[in-house]
Amino acid sequence: MKVKLLLLHSLLLCCLLLNACSEDDHEENGPAGTITAQINGQDWKAVRVSAAYNEAYQDLLLGGESASGEGISLAIDNVTGTGTFTGNSSGIVVGTYLSGNSNEQWSSFLNGDCLINVTKFDKSSRTISGTFEFVGENDSQTSIKTITGGKFTDVRFEPF
Repeated sequence: MKVKLLLLHSLLLCCLLLNACSEDDHEENGPAGTITAQINGQDWKAVRVSAAYNEAYQDLLLGGESASGEGISLAIDNVTGTGTFTGNSSGIVVGTYLSGNSNEQWSSFLNGDCLINVTKFDKSSRTISGTFEFVGENDSQTSIKTITGGKFTDVRFEPF
């Protein structure tokens, strides 16, 4: 079940990022929000941001892509409001870093080392804010990426 959700999360995030709204759409519908973090101590900022929430299953997916193509995505299930979600909880709480130069990804899925704190969850305006950090391992578990100081602010989410 967890592997299936992780694959769905990755596929959905890729679709969301590839179909991100144009600048004109952002002006018409309001800003999409911001996502920032540090990747192994280096500043990172998303230039494209997207998020989706499934109210029936209470699944939240959000992510962003930098100008260089690096991506960060977060997946949380059982989201009904604000709170702290950890990778060691009974639900899915996963952070993933996607390289801009290759198809390689580093995920907290295997090690469970992910902390996401949702400080604002507004269903009426469809916005979410909070902080995150995680340690991602690549598929062969031979290298890690440490994501710290992560922050998402007023990220607009769409229903899915």
